[in-house]
Amino acid sequence: MARVLPDSEQLDIIGSFGFDDRELQAMAASPAAVRLPIRDVARSGEALVFENVEAFRQRYQHLTSAVAQTRDRARVSFPLRARDSIIGGITLGFPARTFDEDELGFFLSIANAAALALERIRLGTAESEARGMLDTVVAQMPVGVTVAGRDGRILYRNVAFDQVFDGLAVENLTEGSWAPLPRDKRRKRSVELPVSRSLSTGEVVVNEEMEVARPDGKTLAIMQSSAPVRDQSGAIIGAVAVTVDITQRKETEQLQDAFLSVLSHELRTPVTTISAGSQFLATRGKQLDPSVMVEVAQDVAAESDRLCRMIDDLLVLARAERGMDLTVNGVTSLQVRLPAVVAGVAAEWPDRHLVCDMPAEVPPVTGDDGYLDQVLWNLLGNAAKYGRREVTARVEVRDGHIELQVLDDGPGIPAGERDRIFELFTRVEATSQKPGTGIGLFVVRRLVAAMGGTISVANRPEGGAAFTVTLQVHSDAPEDAGAVVVDRA
Repeated sequence: MARVLPDSEQLDIIGSFGFDDRELQAMAASPAAVRLPIRDVARSGEALVFENVEAFRQRYQHLTSAVAQTRDRARVSFPLRARDSIIGGITLGFPARTFDEDELGFFLSIANAAALALERIRLGTAESEARGMLDTVVAQMPVGVTVAGRDGRILYRNVAFDQVFDGLAVENLTEGSWAPLPRDKRRKRSVELPVSRSLSTGEVVVNEEMEVARPDGKTLAIMQSSAPVRDQSGAIIGAVAVTVDITQRKETEQLQDAFLSVLSHELRTPVTTISAGSQFLATRGKQLDPSVMVEVAQDVAAESDRLCRMIDDLLVLARAERGMDLTVNGVTSLQVRLPAVVAGVAAEWPDRHLVCDMPAEVPPVTGDDGYLDQVLWNLLGNAAKYGRREVTARVEVRDGHIELQVLDDGPGIPAGERDRIFELFTRVEATSQKPGTGIGLFVVRRLVAAMGGTISVANRPEGGAAFTVTLQVHSDAPEDAGAVVVDRA
């Protein structure tokens, strides 16, 4: 039977729990290697009983100075056991006295109760910390995470989920204007939704693609996975879902499909010309008039050059997409490369009037002959393709750099498209009726950057677009003394 202490003794236990303030301060500041009653019982698992201060001093002589001025005191120290582990120790202090077995048993029950309370606090703290960590991790995940109740209503949602459905009030994951991708445009019934299936049949749905009609008329493409949440008996009480916005990925896939379609056409044209022309010359060359042979040979050569330029662009695209470094530190010359490219584009577009407006002397720039040729062919070719009549390549020598402008008289670039036009597979609506792969300006920007330069685009006041390329004068090149304009048309 549990023994109840007299009130005076209970008060002494409460007021003298362990050591007094002076002793506690001294012991709390002691190094871990210093032997203390609480440490000893925690390590050994055995209780310690001291019926007076002399008994305590005999065992803990190194603590004599800490208790020299304290009144005579009895102390009982017990290990704190939680389940099968010792989590610490406890000391009870009394006026000097003796203890019988019943009292020691009672004190042990106090120690056990204290151990249980401390363990609950520790486990509660650990659980609280774990829950806090989980909440933080889920809240910061870059995918939408939701937990739905048995009726499909959302009980928990993280920030990313609201970002996915920005502008849409999604409160229930088993209903809404969902529709499947990509061909079947019928409205998806509620029972077919991932969370509905997880709740009704316990199905685990992985990466199901759907689309949602937005209020602005655009379509949001999402990918959703879901799984049932069960209680201890195995009954389904809810579902957890992960939602990812794949709109940009779907748009990229569509652009890539369009690109492959256009690329196959763009490649087929020069290949067909080269193949047919070569076979024509091989089989009928001896019977042809020399002027016809020259014309066919020129067509074959021109299409061969065009095919090589397309392959060069594709190689740059492949290297850029793989993250390879395109940087070059060589030297090249606009004064040498530009007139040759202007002449080549003029031959390819005989109904365009191309002008090369360049100073008589232009210092070399940092770059690469092949890179510069690709940049010039893409910019001048685009200007000829999208312009109406006039195409001008204008070069100006400035302080430490060379500025090249390619001017056309076409429809220009809408203000909202001027940054996006340099992105891969992007084509401006005003010029999308013209054939093209959508990689030329992407390649131009990458190559200009690889040569340490910059490129920008603006609309001309008189109509048309102006692409401006800035390249650095090579460090070993002499500074230009003048800028005499030479018309090389």
